[in-house]
Amino acid sequence: MTEVRNPTGRLVTFRVIPPVDDGNSGRSALELRSTISAIAGPVVVCADLTAARTFSPETTERFVALMRSDNPKLERGALLLDAGSATVVLQVERMVREANLPARRTFRDRGELTAWLDPILTPAERAALAEFLAA
Repeated sequence: MTEVRNPTGRLVTFRVIPPVDDGNSGRSALELRSTISAIAGPVVVCADLTAARTFSPETTERFVALMRSDNPKLERGALLLDAGSATVVLQVERMVREANLPARRTFRDRGELTAWLDPILTPAERAALAEFLAA
């Protein structure tokens, strides 16, 4: 299961909530695509994948395709990972490499993620990001 929101401005937040399976990953991809498409201009995406577990090959392919299709709209994308889940970290880092956009990065530390996004966010977006990361 996932949670997709556009709390304010151009910030889109995405959180993985287990369990994730091919059925709900398809719906999640559509919801994320729809949310990003509804925002005029570039977007900033922050994904909390700390609760994610290893993705199936189908889910991986679906999200790589989604990331590639979002490349033209993405100003920056930050994916927060659980450092204790080495398999997921490797899998998501491979997905990010395959999506091929330097403006998308993975993080294991909320502070580093915030520091990377902060310079391009409005005050309202900063507050929404802090609330998202604190949840």
